[in-house]
This record gives sequence, structure tokens and C-alpha cells, in this order.
Amino acid sequence: MDNNFYNYFNCNNKEELYNLIKNQDKSVKELIDYIEYSKENILERNYKITNQDQLEEAFRMGDIINPGADEISIIFFDSANNIVNNKVFNQETSLEDIMLESYSAVARSFMLMNGKNATKRTLELTNDLSSLGFTEIDILTKEKGNTFYSKLAYSSKDFGVPKKREASYNFSKEVNKLEKMENYQEFLKFYTNNEIIGKNILYQSKEIGELLKIANQKLTQEEFIVLQHDKNYNVISCESIFRGGLDRSTVDIKTLIPKILDKRVAGISISHNHPSGNSNPSRADIELTNAIEKMCKKFNKNLLDHYVVSSSKVFSFLNEGLIDDRYLKNIKDIDDKNILTEIIKRDWSKLKYVNPELIEKNIALKAVSENAFAFSYIPEKLQNDREIVLTTIRNKGSLFDSIDSQYYQDKEIIFEAIKSEPFYFPKLSKKIEVDSEIALFAVKQEASNYLFLDKEFKENKEVIENVLKNGNNLVLFDDKYRNNPEIVEIAIKNNPESIKYASKELQEQFKSENTKKTKKLENISLFENIDSKSEVKKKVIIPKKIKNNIKENER
Repeated sequence: MDNNFYNYFNCNNKEELYNLIKNQDKSVKELIDYIEYSKENILERNYKITNQDQLEEAFRMGDIINPGADEISIIFFDSANNIVNNKVFNQETSLEDIMLESYSAVARSFMLMNGKNATKRTLELTNDLSSLGFTEIDILTKEKGNTFYSKLAYSSKDFGVPKKREASYNFSKEVNKLEKMENYQEFLKFYTNNEIIGKNILYQSKEIGELLKIANQKLTQEEFIVLQHDKNYNVISCESIFRGGLDRSTVDIKTLIPKILDKRVAGISISHNHPSGNSNPSRADIELTNAIEKMCKKFNKNLLDHYVVSSSKVFSFLNEGLIDDRYLKNIKDIDDKNILTEIIKRDWSKLKYVNPELIEKNIALKAVSENAFAFSYIPEKLQNDREIVLTTIRNKGSLFDSIDSQYYQDKEIIFEAIKSEPFYFPKLSKKIEVDSEIALFAVKQEASNYLFLDKEFKENKEVIENVLKNGNNLVLFDDKYRNNPEIVEIAIKNNPESIKYASKELQEQFKSENTKKTKKLENISLFENIDSKSEVKKKVIIPKKIKNNIKENER
């Protein structure tokens, strides 16, 4: 196999290879898949293993290889317990070949999983790896199926069936193939710089982090990168200016001054990698960030973010609240409506910083679609737009309190409010005129809304029948209804156990063994036996079927 990265893909240089990627050429599908895998593996699927439950989850997801009877699965971890790599070897494989294939400069500890025939070789390998300075986490021996015995836990557990991964993400056996090639790192830097230019940090911060990760996750020394941004916060340059050791890089912040004073620049963001695998910033990282931020402010420029890149994820100072977000207020100066639309699509909360004159209906509608609370940040004229109001209420019914009173009679909006948040009805009912249609809709969405209806709707036959579709809702009715045999009968037809909510008199009557005759109740008005004194005027006769159901449930 040719060890030159460009030759491997039948290219002469980085420019040619980059163009093939941009055109989605089939000849470089392996590289395209690898790049996408790198993005997802970092930002979407962080496999930190700190306990056996997390290990089992990684196993089920297919990110830890299931060894065969004569095989050993070797999992290396960095200092933050993130999986660096996982490879499977035949038990006859030499230590030299194992290390040539799986060694990583950031690996600090290991875990072994072995098939039932490879126990002896696993113990030998454990001693070898320990003698090389790696820390043993656990040894898991396969007993049968996917049941493994844990040396650490002194117990056996079924790990379940591992998920079959798609071919595009199946890099486990050759994960280091591309990385070991000549010009590999050079090309990733070139790719990153080209892809990152033009990205807008206000709504593409995640994409910027992904790209920085692709280029820097496999570096064995720290590298400090500066990104310059124009007045609309687009990246206009990406440059590496310092390179340090495994654990730190020394940055002379004075050298940043020309980057900051560039007339094209409204602000900068910075990035550095942690080869150790731990993305959390150190005390020195925080102090450096604060110093650069202060320097930027002296020149009326902004430090927009500081990304810390590791093999597991990307840490953002801005997202974690460790950096001043005052620059967001400058969004009001952006006059590009396309950028504004994209910002709102990604983060509705930034709407509050946008110049109200630039907020058009399509921007406002997108914002309330993403999050109804954005309604409070849009101009008053748009708050009165019916489509925007309807969309807002559909997402958050309780914001009915915030809309104009002209919509208090709009039934479609009222129904959407109840549907969105059925338990909001008690407050909603105080603002609107409830009719039989609204009352019926309210109890269909949530039976307990019956308690908040006026008397005329509480006595509505259709309303009562809908509430009692769950017989246990008999508990919501007052005594005169619980003492009404026809209403109780409806309840126990839907749930025989609801008899416990009937009046004591009816409970005894329904359970009485002295009832000698049954007959079906027909053509009886639902309310003819209800009077204001809660008296029962007509003796109820329990249908045999219902009585038998009650007895059966009592057993």
C-alpha cells in the first residue's frame, strides 16, 4: 500500500484531492465517510467510560468490538477515560504487532475483553501493557453468548447484542490507516482552513467546532489557532500561530495584536487542542482567555469564543458561560437579512439582539416555530399577526396571556391553546366566554377540566359521558352525581372498579346479594333522578353482567 496520502487517492496534490471531496466524487468516498465519522464521533457520540453501564452502552452501540473465542479486544483510553481506539487481535498476535497497530500517544489506560479460549494470553498481555506504563481498568472474560465476567466487579453480566454499524462508520479495524500516511495532517489542515472560511460564528459555531476537531484531534502536541471574523461575524482567516508540547503551549498574547487591529476584523476567536483527550480547560487556559479578552476590549474588538478540542469533544467557552457575550448585542448592526434568518433558525434567543426594523414576518414566524417564547422579542405589529399568534399558541398554550384580546373569541386559537396545554384551561376559562363546544373540547383533552366548568356545562349529558369514558373519573363529581344510579352505572360500565367512588348507599345497593331480578335500564333520562337535595327517587337494578364484573374484581 502506498503510504502517501495523495497517491492513495490517485491525486497529485491537496488542491486536487479537496476538489474531489467538494464534488462528492466516488473515488474519495472512503475519505468523505472518514471525515463525517470524525464529526459525529466527536460531537454527537462521546464514549467516555467511567463505569460498567457506560461500557455496556458502548458495546451495544457497536463501538466496542465483540471478540471471538480465540480473540482479544483491546480498548485504550485517554486521561479523561474517552475511548482512543478499540481493536481485536488473535491471541497469537505478538506484543510488537499489537502496539504497531493500536498505539496512540494519548493512550493512558486499557481494558481487555477476551473470548473463552484466550484467558491465559489475556493475563500475559495485561502484564506486558502494565509494564509499559499503561494502567489496567478491567479484564472482561466472555463466558457464553455476550455474557462477560468482570475482574473488577467479581460478577458476570449479559452485555446484550451489539448493534450492527453501517459500513460508512465501520473504521474499527483500520482506524489508523489514513492517519499514519504521509501528508495526512497537511491535508486535514488545508481542508479545515478552506471549509471554515465563510462560516458564521453566530449560527455555525457547532460546524466551526467540528472542523477544528477534524484537523486537531490527532495532534500529539498542543497547537494554538486564531480565527478572524468580519463585521458580520463570518470567518475570514484561520491560522495556526503557536505549537507547544503534549500538555501545554506557551502563547505570547502580544503577537495577537496585528490580528486584532486588522481593519477588516470585528473580532477574533481562538482554539487549541488537548492531546491528553480531556477537553475541559485548565486554569492556565482560563487565565489566557481572560487576558486575551481584556486585550481585545482595549481595542474595541471582541473575543467571540475559545474552543478547546480533544479526541472526545469540543469545549466552547461561550456556551459554558466562561466568556463575555456582549458582542451578541452587536447583532443589531448586521444588515444582512439572510444572516439574520440563519441566526434565528439556529438560536431563537438571539432575536432579542436584532434590530426590530429588520425582523420581517418570515423571521418572526420561524422564531416562534422553534420556540414560542420568541414571541416576546418580535415587534408589536407582528405580535398581532394571526398566523404568528396561532403558531405561538400551538407551541405554548399558556402564552394566551400574552396575545391581543382580539383573539379571545377566536375558537381555533382557543382550541389550540387547550390542546397544547390542557391543564392551562382553568386560567384560560377566566379570559374567554366558554360555550358548550369549548367545554366539551376541554374535557376531551383533560377530564379534570370538568371541575372548572360552570353548572350548566357540568350537567350537560355529552360532557358527563366524555368525562366518564374513564370510569374512575367519577371521583371528580360531587355527591349528588355519585348518588345518581344512572351516572354511577355509566362509570362502572367503563370501569367496574369505579364503584368505590359511588355513594355508600349505592355501593351497598350495587353489591347487594338480595337483588333477585335484573333488567336493563332503557329510555331513562340521565338527570331525571337528580334533585337539589341529592336524593335518589328511583331504585336501581344492576344488570347481571355488571354485578358479575364487580364480584370478579373483588376477588
